[in-house]
Amino acid sequence: MEKGRYSGDTGSNWRRHPDLYTRKTVNPMTLPLLPAMTILNKHALLKDNQFYHVKTNKTAFGLHHTSGGSATSSISWWNQKPDHVCTPIMIPRNGEIWELFSTHFWAYALGRTSYGVRLEKRSIQFEIANWGGLIKGKDGRFYTWSGKVLPASKVIKYKKKHRGFLYFEKYTDKQVKAVVFALDHYAKMHNIKIKPEDLFQFWHKGKKPYGIYSHTTVRGDKSDIHPQPNLIKAIYDHFGCTGKITE
Repeated sequence: MEKGRYSGDTGSNWRRHPDLYTRKTVNPMTLPLLPAMTILNKHALLKDNQFYHVKTNKTAFGLHHTSGGSATSSISWWNQKPDHVCTPIMIPRNGEIWELFSTHFWAYALGRTSYGVRLEKRSIQFEIANWGGLIKGKDGRFYTWSGKVLPASKVIKYKKKHRGFLYFEKYTDKQVKAVVFALDHYAKMHNIKIKPEDLFQFWHKGKKPYGIYSHTTVRGDKSDIHPQPNLIKAIYDHFGCTGKITE
């Protein structure tokens, strides 16, 4: 089964809901085939002391966005801090997939949650390069927290505020494809079984962080990821969830 070219890591409650799922558990080895993509080994970008060199069993994925500019600027920020906060996977806006350290190892990415360090250790965390929430100025332009102006073509507006914001930078189409490919690839590598019923509105606070979850799932003060419909639909479609996509 083709998994795509790869130059990185080589280590090897069920709830009823109508319209929710097509199968109870997705065997990662039977997921639909995706067009091949390259996972780039970018271990040299992240200092070796920024993560814990301890192998842990992986059972879930955590999705985040950087709330910042370029992917490299976020990595540079991590390298300046001694708190072991970083993620093994980074998705720049051009849709590349960067592996910054082995997905068998772990680092902090969630902050203080009711799940403690156990969730950090059993999760593979993704960062998507994205400014996050935006403010629309009186001049009609869209501003990041840093004061940078984004063109309207890169902005998504929600019907109601998501964690305090109506406007967010869009995840690019290339990032959407990369996220799904990377989820598929690492689910197969680590034999992570994704239950479609666990995906239903997985970004909502209070959902159990099984299979795939978001920073918003476990932290009420976070806005990443935002529920961009084409990203959610791509994840739902690939992993067999048929639930309604809501903001």
